[in-house]
Amino acid sequence: MTDILDKVISSADFKEKTAISWIEVVNSLLALIKAREAEILRLRSGLYENKEHTLEEIGRKMNLTRERVRQLEKNAKEDIKAHKNFDGIIAPAKNAVERALNEHGGLSTKERILQTVLINYEIEDNKKFLQFLIDNFIDKAQDVKNDQFGEGWHLNAQYLNLAAEVLEQIKILIETKNNLVQEDELLENFQKTDFYKNNQDKFLNFLSKNGNDLRKVLTSYLDLSHEFDKTPFKQWGKADWRTITPRRINDKIYSILDWYKQPMHFRDIADKINAAKFDKKIAHSATIHNDLIADERFVLIGRGVYALKDWGYKSGVVADLIEQIIENAEQPLNKEEIVAEVLKQRDVKANTVLLALNKDGRFEKTITGGFKIKA
Repeated sequence: MTDILDKVISSADFKEKTAISWIEVVNSLLALIKAREAEILRLRSGLYENKEHTLEEIGRKMNLTRERVRQLEKNAKEDIKAHKNFDGIIAPAKNAVERALNEHGGLSTKERILQTVLINYEIEDNKKFLQFLIDNFIDKAQDVKNDQFGEGWHLNAQYLNLAAEVLEQIKILIETKNNLVQEDELLENFQKTDFYKNNQDKFLNFLSKNGNDLRKVLTSYLDLSHEFDKTPFKQWGKADWRTITPRRINDKIYSILDWYKQPMHFRDIADKINAAKFDKKIAHSATIHNDLIADERFVLIGRGVYALKDWGYKSGVVADLIEQIIENAEQPLNKEEIVAEVLKQRDVKANTVLLALNKDGRFEKTITGGFKIKA
């Protein structure tokens, strides 16, 4: 165990994430107390089989009253903290967690901090044991208890206040645009606010510890907030917006087209939805096609290819589009002009446009060779 502690404490930069066994660090702390008390802490914290046991369950297992289990649990934690070896054993977790919180603006979601500290985040045991250390033995990492925020840790109440002020500025930026805001744009616009210009000193402590990465601080606050969320493409908005939290498949379709900014075949849209992983549901191309047909926000512009109506595309068949083009021109147009305008709206061949122009009864040729709408 001494070798492991020396390995951790000697790490000059926690970002290098020396491969530490947090399980062994926990076991070293629990070795400071009696076996029964250590067993109670393991059971209460879910260190066995990811199941957190109640006081009643432990009492039945150990033939103790609920109150006696509670007292033993409390005494066990106090005895560990009072032990002469405690500071040396807890140092790796304490230093790493405090540094991670400082890098993220003094507060963050628990998931983000665990992911930052752990080198083997994919190993569930490491995550579970490190969280046990933070929740019970790192006093500076306090639980966030605020209706504005989700589950997280913070270093000081002043950072909660700063986060609330920052989020108020972000709220103004998002509501002013009244649309999704790309993360880069949000960061740039926040730096232009009077709030940031007048309060840069409040951020210096964090920025000096994270390579001057203001994005890390802002996204940490946003992730913790109940009011905001992001799409899989790092576009931020209000958490209750349909573009942020898609309620139906057509909301996902809209998000995909809005992100890629180009018409797409319905099969490609299905693939993009599945790749984006909005949720665990699988998108099937047939379902996508049905929703594209039924929703007026989407316009068929070619064989199976759809675009957003927001982009200026008009619904209808080619002949309908020709009629609109001539009406908007307020004068007869020759076939070349009509074809050019239609091809801006539809992914079809020129012959398809000419066929509609000549066969549809709505159009007639003028003496100058142009086309107008039949009176």
